[in-house]
Amino acid sequence: MANFNTARLAEDIKREISTAMRDIKDGAVVKAMVGVSRCELTSDLSYCKVYITTLEGGDTTKNVAEHLKKAEGFFKRRINDDNVELIYQGLN
Repeated sequence: MANFNTARLAEDIKREISTAMRDIKDGAVVKAMVGVSRCELTSDLSYCKVYITTLEGGDTTKNVAEHLKKAEGFFKRRINDDNVELIYQGLN
């Protein structure tokens, strides 16, 4: 991670995604007991990679990852609400 602010923002996103997981109604995700292990942000904040774990592991994790990929828009909306605040400072 580039600096402390990026690390702190990654933790905020991790916490928000973990909270949003409770609202997922997909049966495969609910049964698998999914958790977010870490988030990595690029230094320009344009890309976030989220790592998940499941209690069962193996093929279950791959299956759950596919289901969560389909819910990508849901997670983006949750993050883009006012829960995680991003401040961009323009360079003049």
